[in-house]
Amino acid sequence: MKQLIMMLLFSSQLSYAGYLKPELLALSFSTRNYNLDQDTFCHLGTPMIFEGKTLINCQKDGNHELVLWDENGQMSVLHSTKNFLSVPRFLDKTLTWYEYDIEGVTKVYQWKDKELTELPIDTHVTAVTYLGSKWIYQSKESIRVFDQGVFQAANIDNISYVFSPSVSTKGEFAVKIRRETLANSGPDEIWSYKDGEWIKVFADRDSNPHSPWLSFNNSVTVGDGKVYVIAKDGSGEAIVEISNKGERVIVREGRDVKQFESFNIAYNNGSLVFRAIDHQNRKVIHVYDDKGLHRILTQGDTVHTPFGVTGEVDYPNEHSIIYNNPGIGENGEVIIQATLKDYDDKKTLLGIGVISIKKDQLD
Repeated sequence: MKQLIMMLLFSSQLSYAGYLKPELLALSFSTRNYNLDQDTFCHLGTPMIFEGKTLINCQKDGNHELVLWDENGQMSVLHSTKNFLSVPRFLDKTLTWYEYDIEGVTKVYQWKDKELTELPIDTHVTAVTYLGSKWIYQSKESIRVFDQGVFQAANIDNISYVFSPSVSTKGEFAVKIRRETLANSGPDEIWSYKDGEWIKVFADRDSNPHSPWLSFNNSVTVGDGKVYVIAKDGSGEAIVEISNKGERVIVREGRDVKQFESFNIAYNNGSLVFRAIDHQNRKVIHVYDDKGLHRILTQGDTVHTPFGVTGEVDYPNEHSIIYNNPGIGENGEVIIQATLKDYDDKKTLLGIGVISIKKDQLD
């Protein structure tokens, strides 16, 4: 028994090596909020981290708000609107986002040096992506580059649907495209845009009969010359790294995790974060980097609160334990939202926490 306990402790230390304990950045609940305006809820938003700051799309009184926490954890509201808001992108020390309604993009904004600028938009599209000197405009069935006042359509034939794109902090761009038909049997491909050229970097078997990949997720992430996606082959799902060296499986379902959860993966400066379920059927957050795979948050972990109560990441409904997509910053820090209950009184719900997990810089 003693040997078993020692093995479990050693395993836990290995799993969490390289990361500090989770900390509470903010908390939302119907009766009491922490570091967040009352009646503000952020659990449907995707965290975005830049220069030590955290930004999340939240909701309050029917409005959509971009809530910003600075390097010291101080909260402010950056933008508020009745329209929907995109997940902001950070490039060239500039934040860019847009408002949209059921018909498409309505307004585009940039925030730099603490100044907010509204940019003109003269075409109704479903997404707009800032790439420094260029913009990429996309609709459901087309994708165009706007450069020096001129639109240039992507040289991709028979587009039936363009999914949400990924752009890195260095301006790298990748997007999943379905061709010929909207049905799942349509050819699916990942295209990147680099140095003025569109390049197909990944394809399923409907597109390429020689591909080992039967299908892949709608969301991709890009950075440092690589593209990452969750794809499925004859052995199940895996996270695939795509580069000029080819394709490489870095995390495999059934081996490293029991299964992946259907949420976006995110990459930043050498670190990849994703959601999964472990072999004990617990919700987990993992980071993969050059040192391997790190488990940084597990269902049942504890988080200290400013109320003198210890919170536990858990909830009876398995779909309400961890919320939406994780975000990751340039130093490997992760932001995720999760339900917290009182560790000592399991029936008491504390609320939904915005949880920060920082990388141990001394590791």
